[in-house]
Amino acid sequence: MDVTLLFTKLVRSILWNALQELAQSGFAWGALLFGALQQWQFWAIAGVLLLLFGLCWWLRKRSHEVDGSRDEESSSSDREQVEEEAEEDSDSENDLGSFFVEHIQWPLQNLARDCQVVKGIIDDFILIFRTILSNTFFPVLQPAIGVGSAFEGWSPRKEHIIYCLLVPLMPPHGHTFHLELSNRGERPARNFRVRVEVECTCRRELVEREMFCYLHRPEEEPRSNQVRSVLHTLCTGSYLDVQKTAHWFQNLVRSAWALLALQHPYNMTVLPSSRSCKLQLTNTSRRTLFIEIVFGVQQGNSDIFVSSQNTEAIFTPSTTWPESYAVAEAKFFRHMARQVPHDRFHLRCLQDIMQYLRRCLEEKRLDHFFFGNERVPEEIILPRAFQMAEPLNLFQHLVQDPATH
Repeated sequence: MDVTLLFTKLVRSILWNALQELAQSGFAWGALLFGALQQWQFWAIAGVLLLLFGLCWWLRKRSHEVDGSRDEESSSSDREQVEEEAEEDSDSENDLGSFFVEHIQWPLQNLARDCQVVKGIIDDFILIFRTILSNTFFPVLQPAIGVGSAFEGWSPRKEHIIYCLLVPLMPPHGHTFHLELSNRGERPARNFRVRVEVECTCRRELVEREMFCYLHRPEEEPRSNQVRSVLHTLCTGSYLDVQKTAHWFQNLVRSAWALLALQHPYNMTVLPSSRSCKLQLTNTSRRTLFIEIVFGVQQGNSDIFVSSQNTEAIFTPSTTWPESYAVAEAKFFRHMARQVPHDRFHLRCLQDIMQYLRRCLEEKRLDHFFFGNERVPEEIILPRAFQMAEPLNLFQHLVQDPATH
């Protein structure tokens, strides 16, 4: 509209100047032409205005078409962006799903399968040993318990996974195991010695007529000599020796493998170890399983053992049996696995755990899970001393030495 008004004023100015010039040239001609020019001015202005209105209408229509095209392009671009984002989300979900399947689900399935294979082989060993050692004075071997990362469903290494099992030892007939604490007050890294004692079996002798009391039947001298010989084989003094026990078990494994080789298609190698029995099993496709068998003596009827594993010290005496929470930990992880949905990994839970650990580090306090913890699941059996104990701060060394952190 501003352009139209400007153009109209311009036309009027031109016509008025022309009219003034004609008026100056003669009155008669000026009067005659004045009427004609009045009509010509009207039609010229009307035509120009009509053209201008048409031009404005065309420009406005063109502007709407451009805006509409832009809106369509913008809408199309938005749709494409939404579709691309959806595809990216789908790709992300697919990538996450494939990552879960490739790096978590399949390895876990393979790990669980191998754990069953290993557990089956060791159980077969134990069954043979119990048959061979029945009515002898060697420790009674109990079914193996899977412990450690592999049996908890994870492994710090993809290759060379070590499958660890704990074999509980029970005292033979006429004997008892007594646990003696060798470093009082040094929880949680407590060490024990296992004292082997001959017990009176006079009352049991009335029921089990083939047995005799080692303490009160001196006429059975040959058999009592056999008892002392066995104690000397597995003990140092009156204490059960870890290294002698490991060597004895390794010899049993070598002897029994001839009976199991046909049942399990592996080549077995007993690897050097002074406090455990380490095995390497290789099948025909060159796939290898590494197994470590440690020995333990149970504390009462609890899930806490003393084991043959090494301590953190540079030197561990052969009669030292460190306290182990491995069985209780394995039971706790199995308990937690039953509480969560199957085939899920919980990144938020991991994030919460990391935040909790960070807060513990800042506060320099992290309580031991099994000491004085009233929230331990009931299925985990702890010694009464654990239940009645004060919470144990694992970061106490940070409190004592603030410069450490």
